[in-house]
Amino acid sequence: MAPYEAMARRAANEWRWKDAADSGLKWLIDQPFSVDAAGFASAYALECENFKLAEQVSSVGLSANPAHPGLLNNRAFARASAWNLNDAARDLGAIDYGRASKREHGYILATTGFVLYRGGDERLAREYYESSIKLFINLGLNDSAARAAVNLAAEDRRVSSDNAESSRKRAKQLVDQSQDGVVRDAWRRLCMSEHPSWLGQVGAEPGLDMGIRLPPLQG
Repeated sequence: MAPYEAMARRAANEWRWKDAADSGLKWLIDQPFSVDAAGFASAYALECENFKLAEQVSSVGLSANPAHPGLLNNRAFARASAWNLNDAARDLGAIDYGRASKREHGYILATTGFVLYRGGDERLAREYYESSIKLFINLGLNDSAARAAVNLAAEDRRVSSDNAESSRKRAKQLVDQSQDGVVRDAWRRLCMSEHPSWLGQVGAEPGLDMGIRLPPLQG
């Protein structure tokens, strides 16, 4: 294992998301063609809400690995987090499902739900989120199911949805079954109202061009 990769993984294991993202960036600079480095750096940049960095490293990874499903998904999530919804939707629409693993299908479904929710279509967004959570549970990926449930609960809370309380309770049930640091920290931040990207922009959605092709609903 290369030194920067080791540093990045150690930081992640110790729940130091910013250090993980920073070391992940150094890993990517050292190995610019590595999908693992780009995916790792973008994922932990998202966790510490450095959406600009997450978008940049995903783009670097995509320049070396065009149309990689995981990197397109991470860039879409980064862009949607920064309210760049149409570019996020275009990233999702560019994904070739035939290249994606079942786990990646789950992430893509959740991210599509996120984009749709921020675009103002709560009903369809919920269908995507629910499909993601169901797929993760069926695959035995309970940590991923919990993370998707936390994200849905956050969006429900952001707009004061009628479903906010039921979403929160379901997310808590899944989080209680997880020991994953990312999942538990995301839940803590939600409960402590320390997630400005999730809880801001109420009533200020810029709109989503629904003519942009999105991934299919089934996982």
